[in-house]
Amino acid sequence: MAKKKKSANKSAAATPTDDSGTVAASPHRGKKSKDRNGSLTAQIDQAEATVMQNKLSTQVLHQQWRKYLLMLSYLLIVLTFHQSQSPMAACLQDIKAWNGVQKKDANLIPGNEAMLIVLKDSAVNLLAVVMATLLAFFLKDEESHSDFSNSRYILATLLMVPMIGIHRYQTAQHGTNGCIDDLLAKAKLESTVRKRDFPVVLVFHVIVTLCYAFMDWQMAQHAKSILLVTKLRTDLETSTSAAAVTGTDDSRKTK
Repeated sequence: MAKKKKSANKSAAATPTDDSGTVAASPHRGKKSKDRNGSLTAQIDQAEATVMQNKLSTQVLHQQWRKYLLMLSYLLIVLTFHQSQSPMAACLQDIKAWNGVQKKDANLIPGNEAMLIVLKDSAVNLLAVVMATLLAFFLKDEESHSDFSNSRYILATLLMVPMIGIHRYQTAQHGTNGCIDDLLAKAKLESTVRKRDFPVVLVFHVIVTLCYAFMDWQMAQHAKSILLVTKLRTDLETSTSAAAVTGTDDSRKTK
C-alpha cells in the first residue's frame, strides 16, 4: 500500500495542474508546434524565392533568344529580297527576247502584261519577302511572346501553303522553268537559265514556331511550380489555423 501511495504521489507531482486543480496544457507542446510551423514556413519561403528567381532567369534568356531571332529576321528580309531579283531579271530578259524577234506589234507583250507575268513568275519570292517581314514584326512585338494567335504570325503561317504549292509546281515543270517557255519555244529561243531555290523563310518560320513553343512550355512549367508553392503555403496556413482552433477547444473542455 505504501508503494502504491508513493507512485500515485509521483504521478501527481509529474502532472502539472493549475490553482483549481485541473490539468494544465504542457507549454513545451505548443512551443514545438510553433517551431515546426516556422521551419516549414521558412522552407516554403525559400522554395518560392528559388522558383521566382528561376522564372526571372528564364525570362531574361527568352528575351535574348527573341532579340537573336529578330536580328535573323532582318537578315532574312534582305536575303529574300535579293533572291527575288534573279527570277525577275530572268523573266524580263525572256520577255525582251520575245519582243525582239516579233515583226508584228500584235504579238508583242505590253508593259502591263509583262509586269503581271514577272510578278506571277516571282510569286514565291515575293511571298517570302512578305512572310519574313511579318515574322519580323511578330518578333518585335513585346506583347506577342508565346502567343500564336497574333495576327502577323497567323498571316505568315497562311502564306506557307501557297508558297509550297507554287514552288513545287514551278520546280516540277520541265525545261528551265521560264515564265514564257511556250512562246520562246515557238520562236525557237531558249529561256534564260535560272535557279529556283527553296524558300529559306519557311525554315525560319519553323524555327520561330519551335522556339516560341519551347519558351511557352518553359513558362508553363514555372507557373505550375509557383502554383504548387502557393498551394503548400495555403495548406500550411489552413492546418495551422485548424490546429490553433483545436487547441483552444481542448483547453476549454479541460477547464
